[in-house]
Order: sequence, then structure tokens, then C-alpha cells
Amino acid sequence: MIEGLNDTELELSDLEPTKFVGFDTLESDATVVMLLDRDGNKIDELKDDLGFVIFDTTPFFALGGGQESDNGCVVKKDNSKLPIVDLRKDIVDGIYIHEVNAENNVLNIGDKVHLLVNDTKREQASQNHSALHITWSTLHTMLNEDLPEVGSKLNDEKYQIQFEPDWRVTEQFVMDVVNKMNADVFTKDIKTKIYEISEQEAKDKNYLLDFTKVDKGENVRMVEFPGVGLEPCSGTHITSTNEITKVYYLNYDRNKKRVSLDLTTNYAFAKNYFDEKIIAKVREIETLEGKIKNLKPDYIKTPNLADFEKEENWNYLSVQKLNQVFNDVTKTLNTLAKEEQKRLAKEFEAFDFNEETISNNNKTVTLMSFNDERITDKIVVSSAMKMSRDYQTNLFAIYNEALKNLIIVSNDKALDLKSIADNEDIYNKFDLKGGGSPKMLTLTLSDDNQKEVINSLLN
Repeated sequence: MIEGLNDTELELSDLEPTKFVGFDTLESDATVVMLLDRDGNKIDELKDDLGFVIFDTTPFFALGGGQESDNGCVVKKDNSKLPIVDLRKDIVDGIYIHEVNAENNVLNIGDKVHLLVNDTKREQASQNHSALHITWSTLHTMLNEDLPEVGSKLNDEKYQIQFEPDWRVTEQFVMDVVNKMNADVFTKDIKTKIYEISEQEAKDKNYLLDFTKVDKGENVRMVEFPGVGLEPCSGTHITSTNEITKVYYLNYDRNKKRVSLDLTTNYAFAKNYFDEKIIAKVREIETLEGKIKNLKPDYIKTPNLADFEKEENWNYLSVQKLNQVFNDVTKTLNTLAKEEQKRLAKEFEAFDFNEETISNNNKTVTLMSFNDERITDKIVVSSAMKMSRDYQTNLFAIYNEALKNLIIVSNDKALDLKSIADNEDIYNKFDLKGGGSPKMLTLTLSDDNQKEVINSLLN
């Protein structure tokens, strides 16, 4: 909702710039200096609705440098809390506009409040932001030159860096970068240094990146991890590298214009991600291999499949290897299943069926019944048309009691089974599922009432 605000429609020029204290603290006292409704109109009271609030002071980090905004809450004097769901500082320069949910509550201009940042989100975003810088520095160090950066972004869940394609930066190379960071950086207590230098000094030392924004007359904020890397940055960061346990390598995506890497320091996010990408896939493979074992008892299952589930193997390369295993196992199962279908089809043609003739309305039907859960309707369909030619009845039907599948073939040009299939009354009466063509119907019954169904078709 905050994205809908337009600086040309907001009259905020009479306000003093918001004092940002969020680099030093995650909470602060503040005064409400302006209220806006959801359309950006000035109001005296925000009540029971979403709106925008400007405080004289804020500890909330606003979207910038690729880092998402903080969230948290406003605490009133009566200890009631109003969620702060988003904020921006780039709509009107220097003014932090907070999107606040005042449902079942009220804020007035001049209210004295206390602001609390969601410390869990801030901490995780800071870890991801610092890891992003360290990833860039490690990439550059291992390549012995800088990569042309396309962009980067992050939140509390993960971070993403993008750069122009370089043949050296392969999927395995990124894994080597991650392993080096985890072994050489995050196991050490490297204190973060944050300081300011003049814009001219930053230019002279070639610190400024192509997209670094520096307001006129302002200093450049530098973030340094001694011995690892140094870059200009206006975001939030950790105080020491040992606050990060490890970086997890989530994804590698490459096209002609850019390479995009997704990584995270967030264990909970990584676990959920790899639960889906690895653990769920392992379960699928185990199920498929169980089916293969039934078809081919001497099949040797994939060795050490459970090793993929270990945290040490939570990475993009493991996902790729596991996907290849899944594809290979699926291919093996499909091949064996086709062979089994052919074998069962031959066996089916030699079955000793229970055969009977049904007569109704001057029409006759040959009904062949059997009971075998291995014989799918696909096998029956492939043989039914051929088998029907040996009978002179109007309809030829095959019923599998095990699966309640009824296949009906028309030997009578005057009997259009497609028109019967379109008769909703018959389907509703017998709770049928399926359909077909003028020559054949494939039905699944809800009960062993195949004779009643056939008689209804003949009426």
C-alpha cells in the first residue's frame, strides 16, 4: 500500500527530517508529527484503519541499499500496540513514512509513543546483509578481480547477488566460495568496523560503486570486515563475523545477461527450503524405488540416499544431484512399468472370464467379468476392441471387480456411446466417473452394479 504514495501529492515540505537512531538502538521514544489516511490525505486522527504516520524520531530502518524495511510496533502509553508493517524514506527525501495498522485503536497528532523494532527480523537481515558483503569480497578475492555487479537485494530470509556472466563462476565455484567463507570467516571473531569518510576520499580510493548514492555534502558510510572486505553501505550489519554460523547455498541461475545467486544465513529458512528440495525428494525416490523393487526384486536401491538429508549437504549442488537421481529412478520405473504392462496384457488375453449375456429392449450385451487389481483399465482398453470382434452382440463389456472398472464397446453403429456418456442423469443415478467416444466408454463404478448400469444404457 505504501508504494501507492506519490511525493507530488504529499505536502510535507514543512516537516523537519526524521531523526533516524536505528543504527544504535532498536527502540526509542517518539512523537507523532503527522498522520495521513490510506490515500495520503492529512488527517488529525488515525482510527480503525491502515494509514501513514510520521514521527519526529525512528529506530526503523527504511528500504534502501537492497535491504527491506524493518517492521515492529508502536506502543502507546496504555501499552496497546499498533503494528508497523512497512516504511519508506525515499518518497519524500529525509522523511520516514511508517505504514501503521490502527485497527481497533487510534493515534492522534502529538501522541507520545514508544517504537519497537522486530529484533528477530532485524538481526537476521543484518546477518544476511553482512554475509552479502562478505560473499562479494570472497568472490573477488578468489577471482583476483572484481565482478561487474548487476544488483543485490536481501531480507531476513535470504540474500541475492547478481553480476554479469563470467565463465569462471560455475555452480561448483560458488560452492567453493561458500565453503571458504564458512571455514575461514564465520569461524572467527572478526569485528565489524563502520565509519564515515568524505565523498572525495571515497572517490579517490575508488570505493564508490556505480549505484552508490551520496547526497550532496554528506559523508560516505563504510562497512569493513578487516582482512575480508570493505564497501560503502547504508544498511544494518552484525558486530562480529562469529554471529553468523554458516551460509547456505540455495540457488544458482544463469542466463546471457546475468548470474543470480541465492544464499542465506537463516537456519530456519534453510531448513524449510531444503525440507522441500531435498527431504521431500528423498521420500519420493524411496517410494519410487519401492515400486521398482516390487517389479524387479534384484534391483539395487540408491546407496547412501539418507546422506542427502544431513545439514552438511544442504546446498544447491546436492539438490541438482538428487534431481538427477530422481530422474534416473523415474526412467527406470517407467521402463519396468511398460514391460510389466506388456506382460500383463498378454496374461489378460488368456484369462478365463466369467461370461454372460444380458438382453434388454431388443439389444444384447456380452459381459466378461474378472477380478484382478493388477489389470488396469489401460490394459483392458487396449484389448477390448479386438476381443469385441469375436461377438455379435450389440455391446461388448468387460468388468474388473477389483477396480470397479467397466469398459463398454459398441458393435452397433446405431448405438452412439458418446451420446450416452453425455447423459448426466445416468451418471448421477449411479455415481459414475469417466467418459469415452462413440465406440467405447471407460467407466469407474461406485458399486458392483454393472448389470444395472448396462441395462440403463440399453433403455
